[in-house]
Amino acid sequence: MNYLYCPRITYFENVLHYPQVTTIKEVKGREKHVEFNRKSKRTKIAKRMPKLPRRYNLPLFSKELGFQTVLDCLLLNEEANEAYPLQAKNSFRPLAIYRTMKFQLFVEALLVTRMFDYSVPFGFIKFIKSNDLVKLNINSENMLEVEELIKEIKRVISEEELPSPTPYELRCQDCCYFAVCRRD
Repeated sequence: MNYLYCPRITYFENVLHYPQVTTIKEVKGREKHVEFNRKSKRTKIAKRMPKLPRRYNLPLFSKELGFQTVLDCLLLNEEANEAYPLQAKNSFRPLAIYRTMKFQLFVEALLVTRMFDYSVPFGFIKFIKSNDLVKLNINSENMLEVEELIKEIKRVISEEELPSPTPYELRCQDCCYFAVCRRD
């Protein structure tokens, strides 16, 4: 997710091994997440979904890919050998689904496929504050995009090449590497 936010974060963390300092925005986000977990019934985020077995707070990882995450909810359709990842976002639905949200879902789908050998034809993003549920189809093209992104990340690390900064300069204000980055 950091690479999609700004490719330079990956460089500073994995090439220069600069420690990641927690920003004020991250502190507030973590406080909201803790409060959200405390107040909400996370096991009810998929209550309008079909009655399928579910696994909540599921750790996903791949040493080969270099990714790890905790999936909010995984719905399992064992008869069809399919699984459907579901992300819960403690926010209102944005006008457009952000690229970072899509790629998070695609990476989770890839990890589910690799770890559990289920096919993942689609996934969901649940926006808690607006009670919207968005279904995103997941296809081989999406998986190729994820694999290309992984190759880009590995290339930046192996070649120790400083990538271009994010084109969105406002992101720089909240970045923990703002002081050392000095946009070119």
